[in-house]
Amino acid sequence: MSGPTLYDLLGVAPTASTEEIREAYVLTARNLHPDVGGDGETMALVNEAWEILGNRDRRRAYDATLRRERRSEIRWPTSEGVSDDLQSSSSDLDDHGDLDALDDEGRPLGAVVRLLTRVAPVLFAAGFVVANLGLILQVQALFAAGLVGSVAAVVLFVLMPFFAMSSRR
Repeated sequence: MSGPTLYDLLGVAPTASTEEIREAYVLTARNLHPDVGGDGETMALVNEAWEILGNRDRRRAYDATLRRERRSEIRWPTSEGVSDDLQSSSSDLDDHGDLDALDDEGRPLGAVVRLLTRVAPVLFAAGFVVANLGLILQVQALFAAGLVGSVAAVVLFVLMPFFAMSSRR
């Protein structure tokens, strides 16, 4: 990252609530305002930080930019040794609490693995519903299709770690 973030400027964590950010902005603005001896340029940066971090959509876009910058700084292990700069953080969680295309060690997941992490639970739920519908309606083919879908989802759950490991190569 090229210098301090807007969060650093206001002295708050990236996980801070909008209210905490507003309080930090007001306090910082009072201390750095040009009328009390502060610098006009610094005050302009503080105002910009509030304009971005105080707006949910702008903050989400700014956080995404920070994640992209952080990923571009990561040096992955090579055959010559492991990089000292390997960085990962729980702040890689996006606004939905979902890992933003990173595994638990901070490495990017492959597209197939990302897809499987979403398909397997949906397939299991759909298979369960279809199988029960087949039982209720007494349609053997519907029950069998639901059962096959549920079993396929369980197999995906079991194989997912292997897909994840193979996508890192």
